[in-house]
Amino acid sequence: MDCNESVVVISAVRYMIGRSSYGVGSVCDYLKTNKYRLSKSNKEVITREILEYIEKNPDMRYKKDWIEAMDFIK
Repeated sequence: MDCNESVVVISAVRYMIGRSSYGVGSVCDYLKTNKYRLSKSNKEVITREILEYIEKNPDMRYKKDWIEAMDFIK
């Protein structure tokens, strides 16, 4: 995955994480499908973003989906 694609993927995670939209499923599916294309750094940033958001918003919508995607890419 090149630098531009990494920026787009991480930006998508940051944008969608607080949303209540079908886009959440699309981003989570993308992460799972492209697990092996994500760099170690990408995975660390995405995991940190998800954990920080959940910590601040424990009752967030689609929490299960984000946790599943995060666990899958680790």
